[in-house]
Amino acid sequence: MFVDKNSIAIVQIITQYDEVWCLIRIAAGEMNSILTGFDFVAEWSKNHGAIGMCICGRKGWKRVLQNRGFNEICINNSNKNNEKAGLHLLGKYYGISTKDDDPNHNDRTVGRG
Repeated sequence: MFVDKNSIAIVQIITQYDEVWCLIRIAAGEMNSILTGFDFVAEWSKNHGAIGMCICGRKGWKRVLQNRGFNEICINNSNKNNEKAGLHLLGKYYGISTKDDDPNHNDRTVGRG
């Protein structure tokens, strides 16, 4: 949880398919404070090996975060009309990889025998 006097955010480091992400579960408060907090959380999550940040929220977040490098990510949802569902998954890659740079090293088999 990250808090300042004007906003709060609940964040989590998650691992999905061998990739580490920062998931912002909820953010509330003054918009400028929230956006400044995103920058802080990005640095914090990079230090924990995250390759990007994602947030699940209403349609308005799509407009607000578009200028900050966030894009809509495909949602695997039984409701084919995500606009109607009112839920958007937005993500931003940091442009870094936690994978080994050695082309002769198969990262997928590390620790598997």
